[in-house]
Formats: sequence, C-alpha cells, structure tokens
Amino acid sequence: MTTTQLTGTAALLAALAATGCAPIGGHGNGGDVGADAGTTAKTCDKPVVKTMNLTLTGSDSIGNLPTSCWQLNGTLTINGTAASLSKLGDLRQVQDLVINGGSLTAIDMSEGLTVTRKLDIENSKLTSLANITLPDDSSCLTYLDSVTVTANPSLTDLGGVADMTCVTGAVKISNNVNLASIRLDKAQRLEGGVEISYNNKLTQLTFANLTSITGDLVVSNNATLASFTSLANLKYMHGSITIDSNPLLTTLPTAMQAAPAPVVETNLTITNNPKLTELGAFTKLSGVDFLINISNNAALDVCEAKAVGCCVYHPGTATLKGNSGTSCSVRPYCIAGTTNNCPYASVTN
Repeated sequence: MTTTQLTGTAALLAALAATGCAPIGGHGNGGDVGADAGTTAKTCDKPVVKTMNLTLTGSDSIGNLPTSCWQLNGTLTINGTAASLSKLGDLRQVQDLVINGGSLTAIDMSEGLTVTRKLDIENSKLTSLANITLPDDSSCLTYLDSVTVTANPSLTDLGGVADMTCVTGAVKISNNVNLASIRLDKAQRLEGGVEISYNNKLTQLTFANLTSITGDLVVSNNATLASFTSLANLKYMHGSITIDSNPLLTTLPTAMQAAPAPVVETNLTITNNPKLTELGAFTKLSGVDFLINISNNAALDVCEAKAVGCCVYHPGTATLKGNSGTSCSVRPYCIAGTTNNCPYASVTN
C-alpha cells in the first residue's frame, strides 16, 4: 500500500475538516442542541483529500488515514478476508472502487460512498450495493469510466449502482445469479456498450431514459427474463443489438424515439428466444446499417419477423429462419398491397 503525506493545501483541508464534519444540528462544540439533535447524519463540506491507491485485505493495519471526513483520489481495492470497511473511517468518496473477493456482505459506510470514476465489483457475499452513490448528472458533464458488476452470487439489489447516468466505457452486469431486477432508468448515455447476461433470476430490465449507446447492446442468457419493456427515449444506437437465448422473454420494448426512429449502426440479432412473440418498436427502426438475423424464435410469427426483415431499411442480408410459420396471411405494413416482395436487400426465410 502506497500512502502520501498531507502537505500544503491538503494539510489546511485537514485542519478545516475537524469542524466541517460536525453533526447536523450541532455547533461544533460537541453539544447536541437544536431540531436535529441526536441524529447521526454528518455534513462534510471540507473533506481531507488524499491522493494514493489503497488496498484493504482485512488483516492489515491501515495507518495515516484522516480522523475526520475524507476522500480518496485514487483506487480503493477490497480483497482478501476484508469483511468491513470500518477501518477506513469517515471515507466519503473514491475515484475507483474495486471489490475483488473479500467477505463483505454490505457497503457498511454510515454516510455512503460515492464513486466518481470506475466501479468493478466481484464478490461472493455482497447482498446489496445500497450505500454506493454515483454521479447524478443527467447533462453528462460528468462521466464514469466504466461499471462492472459480475459474478456476485449473493447480490439481490444493485442499490445506487442502478442510478448511473453517463458512462464512457463498458457497462457489464453479468453472472449475478440472484439479481431479479435491473432498472437503469436514470441512464442517459452509455458510450462503451452494455451487456446484461447470465443473470439467472433476472425478470425485469428497463432503460426508460437512455438516449444513446455507443458500442453494442447485448441481452443474453438470462434464464427467467420475461420483461424487457423500455427503450422509450433511445435516439442513437452506435453499434449492434443482440438479444439472444432468453428462454422466457415474450416481448421487446414497444416504444423508442420516433421521428426519426433510431438506426442500428451495425447488426441486429434476435435469436433463440423461444417464447418471444412480439418485436415491438424494433419493427419501426429507421434502419440497420449491416445485417439482420431474426432466427430460431419458435413462437415468433414469420410475419412479425418480416416486419423488420422487409420493412426496416438494411443494405445487407436479412436472415429470418426457424420462426413460427412459413408465410404471412397478413402482410407486413411495408408490402401491403404488393405481391409480398420485400423492398430491401436479400431476405432468407
């Protein structure tokens, strides 16, 4: 562990922080008076700032940490046998949080912990991420670098991680076998792609306010996902969309941004979803710049597949195989009144 000494401005901040972390309702002299007397919430207007990387393993003794509220400009790594964050004192903010192993069952910081740059969590015992706070900036003047929540078998609640708004790198939520809901409804711009996969108890997925994805959107191998209901504000899809091997998924989002609807700038793949019956707003996309593959969705009527393969502009091939039926009794809207010929590039039934 590398530690820096407090000098210059940091030392001054340390001196000021002694009064900056007084209890709400108090007057800095230790007395509990006023309307908020006896509450445990604390203000932290002038935190001590330490620039370093810090590792907590559970067995080590950590010295030279502030006794008042403070923030870490660097990476906090939790591993080994660490079962509590109490050794960190009144830590309020870190740039990067990496939890790789350890015995934490919760983020046990009484005032919560704000992560401003990178989040990477893989832990066998964490049940909730309720005390984690991410930047709340819907204007996207502040971005996270990346968010990774993978292989957390006890996790049932994303907590504050679900409040991500703007991320420049990848968002990956995968292999969390007891996580039932992923509602990323504050997300605005996810500019490194999104993967939601192998979350065996996931039943609900929403992105109600997401406007832009750069990179790929992948929703795959979620054994109980039945509801993927909202991409209502999606304007820009700078990559591929893959929805694959979700055995209970019945419908896709019914609304996306209209006039114009988004263009999928690479490929659209909707495959191996045996209970899928509706493609929702995907039938109204403005275009797919490369390939379309809507195949092996046993309950999906071939006419619904053709509503994308025939009616959404694409310069490449559309592969529509292994869906329900072989011909349309009701023709997709774009070829109504014609001889059932698709107006765009080759369609393989």
